[in-house]
Amino acid sequence: MKLLQALRALRRRHFGIVGTRARRLASIPQRAISAAALPVEIQYLIIDEFEGQIVQLREICRVCLAWAEHAQALLFRSICLRNGDRGRFLAVLDTTRNLGRHVTALKVVEDHGWWNGLLEGLKHALVEQLPSLRTLDVSCKRFSRLSEYATGAPLHSAMISRLCLHSCAFETSDTLVAFVATFPRLQSLYIAQCTGLYAWPRSLSLITRPAWHLKYLALDRMTQKVFFDWMVAEPAALTVDHLRIISLGPDASMFNALLHRIGASLSHLELPNTHHLGENTDIPLSIRACTALTALTFRVHGMSYSRQGMVSVLEQVASAAPPVAVVFFHIPRRGRYRGVQWELVDASLDTDAFPHLERVEFRISRGILTDAHWVTVRLHLASRMVLLHARGLLQFVDGDDEGPTAAHILAPLPEPPRPMRRKRSSRLGGWLGRAGLSIPRRAV
Repeated sequence: MKLLQALRALRRRHFGIVGTRARRLASIPQRAISAAALPVEIQYLIIDEFEGQIVQLREICRVCLAWAEHAQALLFRSICLRNGDRGRFLAVLDTTRNLGRHVTALKVVEDHGWWNGLLEGLKHALVEQLPSLRTLDVSCKRFSRLSEYATGAPLHSAMISRLCLHSCAFETSDTLVAFVATFPRLQSLYIAQCTGLYAWPRSLSLITRPAWHLKYLALDRMTQKVFFDWMVAEPAALTVDHLRIISLGPDASMFNALLHRIGASLSHLELPNTHHLGENTDIPLSIRACTALTALTFRVHGMSYSRQGMVSVLEQVASAAPPVAVVFFHIPRRGRYRGVQWELVDASLDTDAFPHLERVEFRISRGILTDAHWVTVRLHLASRMVLLHARGLLQFVDGDDEGPTAAHILAPLPEPPRPMRRKRSSRLGGWLGRAGLSIPRRAV
């Protein structure tokens, strides 16, 4: 609130006000006024610091018209709508001129019913009133095969570049394909926990896949096999820069076909925390077709990695000989990192099969850990990765931050503290001596 009061005072001093206050301000030397006034660009940078803080942005909108326009752009940049919010949102778009042009991300959360109609009710707004929309996130929606979106009806999706589908249910196996095909300019696609209820005999050749050049693609094992077959079908072009496998089952044939299709262009592969990465599965994951990998990510969420899970993947990478430069390990707040045999991983990475390796980065979510525990985690990992630590390739990054910048890289590991000598009280020693007891001294 102090910063808001300072901004208001700065605004009054810059533009002046009428009455006694204005005459009092006129008596101030011009040099002092110009020194206190800030350019509009600097003021906007200060307002940007309040992004995500709804109460403060509303207060800024009441200061002046120029600030209100910039604050509204931050307020309505990302919108989340539920079933009871559609009417109010449409009313705001109709009554406030040019407000929809600020919306760049829209999240729609529906209840589990075959006809909830929230996304269908926003069709006019998507087409006419949201020209800057680039991200569409749909959760908990059930798509019927007779829905206008599922049957390939035109949607204002030509400019949408990021599509997220989470916990959605599709009535038929090809409804997901028909819906995703209406987005021709996708650059990011995320599909997780989406299921198909019934199989439907429909030829996939009737649904043309756009020529996608995806920067990010995330799929899990619940995604329908029909969708994988449609993705890898020829002759439409398909390139992926970053592939994240959210979850993996004992049969990895769907992901193997996808990796065989996009392996030549894939630069970053992100693998889940699962024991199905090992060899003791029905059809293990094969990444030998990924010959252009420069980054590899493992998510360590628990002890479900098999003994040879990560080692098996690293052996496949070594046989394909891609120019891997960075290996990431994501460890969450409650990750059981002690259950992983880091010595085997260390020996696999410290070989001639990884000549381009520049760093091995541990992204650890610090959360509510104390400083002492935080240091203990880092010391444990460094003591298990002695070969890479000796080469200076280990880096520890706070996983709560975003972006591998130099500011997020933690300081070097401190030396382990030396044990303190335990001092014995003379009075306590006298009592124990009379009782025929003694306290053994700790060796230092």
